[in-house]
Amino acid sequence: MGPPSRAHEQGRAEPGAAELYRLGKQAYDQQDYARAAELFTRCHARSGDPSLLFNIAQAERLAGDCAAAATHYRRFLAEVPDAPNRTDAAAKLADMERCVQEKAPPPAPPAPATVAVVAPPPARQEARPSRLGLWVAGGGGLALGVSAFFWYRAWDADHELDQLFADGGVYDDHYQGLADRIDTSRTLAIVTGAVGVAAVAGGLVYHLALRRRAEADAPQAAALVTPDSAMLVVGCGF
Repeated sequence: MGPPSRAHEQGRAEPGAAELYRLGKQAYDQQDYARAAELFTRCHARSGDPSLLFNIAQAERLAGDCAAAATHYRRFLAEVPDAPNRTDAAAKLADMERCVQEKAPPPAPPAPATVAVVAPPPARQEARPSRLGLWVAGGGGLALGVSAFFWYRAWDADHELDQLFADGGVYDDHYQGLADRIDTSRTLAIVTGAVGVAAVAGGLVYHLALRRRAEADAPQAAALVTPDSAMLVVGCGF
């Protein structure tokens, strides 16, 4: 976070932009993010420096105000189109927009649809339990573990960026490397997570379907005894 470029003092009743920035950074360092957002907002109103919109958004994000943070990230990207931290700001804007959607009330459930049950044509198919489904599901679990690892890498880089800003760091190659790591890790986490969920669900459904079919096709026997004879009745599923 750099100091506002047009900061100036405007009397004693209201602190000047430089003093408001100092107080805002002090509140940010003390993790009083709501207070920091308020002070940075007042500093921006006095100085007019658009780079302060990023500081405001950062404080609001850490304070848990997703909607306000998304608004200020969006304004920052619009008013500072050549900002060196544009990639990071855009990624955080996407996070805040997802946060707003997750906090929105769920839509009303749709009316129940009419389900028509159609009996399958009679056919006898031999099916045996297979471990292929379990292997596929196990591979999906491994993919989910890889996805969790990449989510952790993205979170760790994001946390390091926040610490860099909290310590008053400046943009450099290390900053850009962290921003790139966040983008790459998030993409890989989403892809491996989707593959893992699909593999776990598909593998388990496949395994249970074959197991149920094998049980249904197993022959059943019963003894029928009469005073004059005895009969063994064997039934098979078709």
